[in-house]
Amino acid sequence: MQNILSVQSLTKKFDDFTAVKDISFNVETGSIFAFLGPNGAGKSTTIKMLTTVLKPTSGEISINGFNVLKEQDRARASFGIVFQDHSLDDELTAYENVVYHAVIYKVPKKKGQKESGKLWRSSGFGIVGKIMLKSIQAA
Repeated sequence: MQNILSVQSLTKKFDDFTAVKDISFNVETGSIFAFLGPNGAGKSTTIKMLTTVLKPTSGEISINGFNVLKEQDRARASFGIVFQDHSLDDELTAYENVVYHAVIYKVPKKKGQKESGKLWRSSGFGIVGKIMLKSIQAA
């Protein structure tokens, strides 16, 4: 059977920290797949790479036969995503979360940037948009 998802030697580094180290797996078309692991295992980082939000340091991802790095729009059109909890990432700023969701919902890049900017200017949030959500929530 054909694979709907193929991940080969996927790695993501942030400076000296390796969040995802050389993972490989395949998901067959028509199967049910769950991505489970302990906190800090790299699940969220991997999902961000699978959904084209974050670029891998190295490795290959194919969704429905489309190379995620070279055919982002076609790869995005091949999957749906359901968030376990709220869909805001507390490691991103409020503004970055808006941009992230624009990508997930296929808003063209220039339009997403323009509309995100208009949202922040009209919302009165100002500097809050540049603060990571975990800092706001902890306050």
